[in-house]
Amino acid sequence: MAAIASPGPDIVQIIRTGAASRTAGIWCAVGICTGNLIWITASLAGLSAAVRTFPGIVTALQIVGGLFLGWLGIAAVAAWRRASAPPGGAGAAPPPPRHRWAAWRLGVATNLSNPKALLFFGAIFARFIHPDDTIATAVVITVVLVAVEVVWFVGVAVAVEKMAATIRARAQLIDAVAGVVFLAVAAVMLGEAAGALMF
Repeated sequence: MAAIASPGPDIVQIIRTGAASRTAGIWCAVGICTGNLIWITASLAGLSAAVRTFPGIVTALQIVGGLFLGWLGIAAVAAWRRASAPPGGAGAAPPPPRHRWAAWRLGVATNLSNPKALLFFGAIFARFIHPDDTIATAVVITVVLVAVEVVWFVGVAVAVEKMAATIRARAQLIDAVAGVVFLAVAAVMLGEAAGALMF
């Protein structure tokens, strides 16, 4: 629960999307839960063993995730710059996706590129999974984790909607902060991947 609730790119994305639309925020949260379900399934299928056998998997995931988060960061900073432009300039920034499927896809992609998810499911959670665990154990683990995720992430999306007016008034600041967070995390991931490739 502590790992799921800790702040990171997932929460930042829910806040950006939920400020634009309650429905989009909830579907973004569902997309994040879907991404976590993929991580859970991979862990139960032996992700930790695969990572130990093929360390390059982590480097590849860091590169892909870092590039995606970097793209999100650039898009958020660009949105902030457009929104800050004087009248007659570049125009208003396009809002985060409002359509439910676009928001869901954004949530899935954000979660799958989230280094916190990779660290937790690939290095920590997977160590508590044993080859002799029964299917019933796997089902219980999955149901409990998904339930916690849904309650937390959808709860955050609903809370964002309750504060939508305040958040929209600070939309430029949120875009700027989100861009910095995404770019910083991307830089760390790509730096670690570069270090792994060099050594």
